[in-house]
Amino acid sequence: MARDREEKINGILKAAVKVLAQKGYEQATIADISQAANVARGALHYYFGSKEDLVTKALTNSTSNMIQSSLEGLKGESAEEIVDNVINVHKNNISENSDFYSFLYEMWCASRRSKKIKKEFMSCQDKVITAIKQ
Repeated sequence: MARDREEKINGILKAAVKVLAQKGYEQATIADISQAANVARGALHYYFGSKEDLVTKALTNSTSNMIQSSLEGLKGESAEEIVDNVINVHKNNISENSDFYSFLYEMWCASRRSKKIKKEFMSCQDKVITAIKQ
């Protein structure tokens, strides 16, 4: 049962990233996201208190996934191999996760109008910087 709940939440978060990347924060609605996630609109309200809560969770989740993906590129025997791996992982992330970059831009824009989104956006940026330093 917990696994089903987790899968449903992850599906909603992925759908939110896609819809927000395509429509933007202001134009995307809970109805759009629930339709893309193939869940009842009430499920979004059950798992997330508001659109703002949903997008902050989507930001945290998608950023964590991208950090993990990017850290895989920091492996190699030499500096040149590490640089090549980082470049290849970045190219791969752009082609396979293009919605993430549009979504990230939307979250940056939304963070200028929402203190909650700004706090989460800055926290995610701090996590990226920390991960790179480590």
